[in-house]
Amino acid sequence: MHPRTLAALVVVTAAITPASLPLRAQGSAAYAVAAAEAAANSVEVLRDDPTFAPYFATPELAKKLRQAHAKLALAKDALVNLRSPHAESEAYEHAVAAEAAFRDIEKELRWRHAQQLRRAAGTGAEDERAARQRLLAEIATLAAAGRETLARPASSWPSELTARAQLGRALQAVAGVNDSMPSAQLQRLRDELASAQLAARYAYRTWPSLAAPFPPPQWVEPPPRPAPPQRLRRAVELFLSGDYRGAVQWLSECTMPEVQATALAHLIRSAAGYYLFVESGERDQQLLAQARADAQACRTSGAGVAPVRDAFSPRFEAFFREP
Repeated sequence: MHPRTLAALVVVTAAITPASLPLRAQGSAAYAVAAAEAAANSVEVLRDDPTFAPYFATPELAKKLRQAHAKLALAKDALVNLRSPHAESEAYEHAVAAEAAFRDIEKELRWRHAQQLRRAAGTGAEDERAARQRLLAEIATLAAAGRETLARPASSWPSELTARAQLGRALQAVAGVNDSMPSAQLQRLRDELASAQLAARYAYRTWPSLAAPFPPPQWVEPPPRPAPPQRLRRAVELFLSGDYRGAVQWLSECTMPEVQATALAHLIRSAAGYYLFVESGERDQQLLAQARADAQACRTSGAGVAPVRDAFSPRFEAFFREP
C-alpha cells in the first residue's frame, strides 16, 4: 500500500465508525455548515441591538469570536473540495464545533445582559412598573414585525429555515405576556425576540454560501488492516472530533514502534498545532513554530507520509509543503 494512502486510511477510518459518526452525518456537511452560519448570524446581529453592542468591545469576547470564526472557516475550507466522504466528515466536525462555539457566545452575551439588568434593578435605576410598560410596548412592536417577517415567502435554504423556526419560537414565548410578569422576565423575552427578528431579516437578505444539499454517499467498508498504536489512534480520534489541543497532549511524545507511525504522529501533531494557531487568530507564534517543526520531522522521516486532500484542509497542505 502506498504510504500516502496508508496515512489517509489511518487518519480517517480511526474515527469514521458507526459508533463514532452518526448516520445522519453522512450527508449533512452542507447543513452543518449552514447551521453554523446561522449561529454566527445570531451572534452578529446582536451588534445591531444597542443593549448588546457594548459587550462586543471586551477582549475576552473578541477572542472567542475569532476562534469561532476560525472553526467556521476550517469547515468551509474542507467543504470546498468534497472529493470523498472523508472530506465531508472533516467539514461536518469543524462545523459542529463552530456552531457550538457561536451558541456559547450568544448565551454569554445574554447572561452578561441579565447581570447588568439585575444590577440596575438593585440601584433602582428604573421604576418597576414603568419598566414593565416600556418592555410590553417594545415586545408588541417586535411581535408585529416578527409576524410580518414570517408572512414572507421563504426558500428551503437551511439558514432561512433555522432563522424562521427561532423566530416562531420567540413569538410563541411572548404570546401571553402581561404587566404582572417581572421586568427581568419581560426583558429576557424582549431580547430573545429582538435577536430572532434580526437573525430572520439577516437570513432573508443574505445569499447562502453553500451549494444545495447532496444525497448521502454510499459508504464502503475498508479492508482489514493492522491497527495503529492506541496512543496514535486516540490522538487521531480527538483530531477528527475537533479537539486539537487534546490531540497535541496525547502526542506529547511522537516516537512510535514503526517509522511510518512516528511520521504520522508528527503529521497529526503538526496539523492540530496549525489549527490551534489559526484559532488563536494567528497570533500564537509558539504553536506555529511547533507545527512547522513537526511538519519538517514528518517530511525528513523517510516514511513518505504526507497530508492528502481527503483528510486535511488545503490550507494545511500548503503549510506542510513550506520549507
